[in-house]
Amino acid sequence: MNLKNLIAIAVLVLGIVSIMMYKLITLAALEVLIESYFSVQQIETSLLAEKLQTADSTGFLIFDTRRRDEYERSHLRTAIRVEPEMAAEAFIENNRKQIPGKQLIFYCSVGGRSSIFAERVKDKALALQAKSILNLRGGIFRWYNDGYPVFNAFGETDDIHPYNVIWEKLVKQRQ
Repeated sequence: MNLKNLIAIAVLVLGIVSIMMYKLITLAALEVLIESYFSVQQIETSLLAEKLQTADSTGFLIFDTRRRDEYERSHLRTAIRVEPEMAAEAFIENNRKQIPGKQLIFYCSVGGRSSIFAERVKDKALALQAKSILNLRGGIFRWYNDGYPVFNAFGETDDIHPYNVIWEKLVKQRQ
């Protein structure tokens, strides 16, 4: 078998694996994977939504760790966007006055990038007396799929950035 045939077979196998992954991947599976890999505590969408409806909602700071284009398309109402690769020191410097006494909640599309970010800033934020560091289980995809509103610069929207062609199937379209 020559090199050209080996490359063709490799491309075919990668294509088949991609199709299988596309059909097998679910938001629930990603949530379990993220929870098993990262140590950051998760908060369920229903609990966050309930807390945000109470007078206690001022006790939370919500951070969106997605790219600017994702955030601009839609985000949680009070979310503060942070650069996904921001160093812990820069995050602390930018939010030093807001952190003490607050529960910090991080999210991204499904929870992976936000878990990485939350773990990166956890020790420094807790040293500034943050009450807790939490990751929104399932990210904005779970939030939206569970029926909670998302917003852009013009108000409430149903437009969710899909992140990529495989993950876009994880977002349920609303009628």
